[in-house]
Amino acid sequence: MLKNISDLGITISKTEQKTINGGWRNIRCFTDKDCPPWDSFCYNGYCQYK
Repeated sequence: MLKNISDLGITISKTEQKTINGGWRNIRCFTDKDCPPWDSFCYNGYCQYK
């Protein structure tokens, strides 16, 4: 349920998002700014590491 809420694009804190998604690898994003600031970017709706 929480994961579905996150996937709808509701803005939540990074801590909550990390907990819901089980880590940075599955963070949903719309722009690079939605991802963690260190060497990551948004690709296909998920944060990726360079």
